[in-house]
Amino acid sequence: MNVPTYLVLVLALAAPVSQSAAAEKAFVSGAKLNERCQSAELDARALCLGFVLGVVDENPAILRCAPPSVTAHEVVEALKLHLGRYPSDRAFPGHVIMRLAMREAWPCDP
Repeated sequence: MNVPTYLVLVLALAAPVSQSAAAEKAFVSGAKLNERCQSAELDARALCLGFVLGVVDENPAILRCAPPSVTAHEVVEALKLHLGRYPSDRAFPGHVIMRLAMREAWPCDP
């Protein structure tokens, strides 16, 4: 393979993927999150917990109005409660639903 062909190949492989395509693959839908969090299967519930912990670790401010003693279990329960109350929200990405659920569970004082 000559250098120009090699260079073209490298540049083609390094080209960024469209952000919308990457975003569609990057998040868990609310429907999938609901399915995992409500599952009787331990591995599915573990995926739910892992998602919740990942969102909180990535954005700790999401719990800024929760009590300092809040547990991961309480956060998952708040998420499940929100998903049950607002089935239409399941169309949103999981991280968006997390934000909505945390605001509902622990609203900040105005």
